[in-house]
Amino acid sequence: LRHLTRSIENVRRTGDLSLRIGMNRDDEIGLLAYNFDRLLAILADRTNVLEELATTDGLTRLSNRRTIMEYLTQQIDRSTTESDSISVLLLDVDHFKRINDTAGHAVGDRVLRQVADTLKRTMGKDERAGRYGGEEFLVILPHLKRAEAVMAAERIREAIQGSPIHGIDWPVTVSIGVATWTGHTSHGLLATADLNLYRAKENGRNRVVADDIPLSKLPAASIPPPSQPQLRF
Repeated sequence: LRHLTRSIENVRRTGDLSLRIGMNRDDEIGLLAYNFDRLLAILADRTNVLEELATTDGLTRLSNRRTIMEYLTQQIDRSTTESDSISVLLLDVDHFKRINDTAGHAVGDRVLRQVADTLKRTMGKDERAGRYGGEEFLVILPHLKRAEAVMAAERIREAIQGSPIHGIDWPVTVSIGVATWTGHTSHGLLATADLNLYRAKENGRNRVVADDIPLSKLPAASIPPPSQPQLRF
C-alpha cells in the first residue's frame, strides 16, 4: 500500500502520465494497481489528442498559427544566441478565390491539403510549416541563408506546380515571399516576407521574391528595443 501510495503521489506531483505502478499481484491491491495503470494510459491518450487539437490545423494537419509562431520565436532566440541564420517563406495559393468559385470549396480544401502534403515532403529535419491563415502558409528554415532559402522556395514552388489535383484542369501555383533574419524582430521578419509575397503577386504570381527590405520600410515593431544598460551600485 505504501508503494501504491508513493506511485500515485509521484504521478500527481510530476504530472507524468507515462509512469506506471507495474505491481504484479493476484489480490485486490494488484487489481487496484492494474486499474490505475490503465487509467493513466487512457488519460495519456486523451491528453495527446487534446494537445494535437490545440496545436494542429484541422484541415491541413500542419501546425496552426499559434504553434508555428511559437516555433519561430524559439528559432529566433536560438539564432540570436548561436549567431546562426534563419529564413522564412510566406506562401500564398494563387487565384484561390477562383478555385473556390469555379470548382467549389471542397476542391479548395483539397488544394490546401495537397499544398500541405507537398510542404511536408520537401522540408528538411528542423524545418517546419504551418497554416498562417486562409490560403497562406508559413515555412521556417533554421540555419539557411537567403540564397539557400530561395533554392528551397523554388523547389517547393515547382513541386506544388507539378502536382495535379483532381477537380481542377489547370496547374495550382503559389507565390512565395522570402525573408532572412538580420537582427530584427519576428514581426519584422514576417513583414519582410509579406512585402516580398506582395511583390511576387504584383509581378505575375507563381514566383519567388527575396528582396532585401530596408528597416525604414518596415513597421516600427520590426526593430528590436535597445538593450537596457546594466545599473551598477
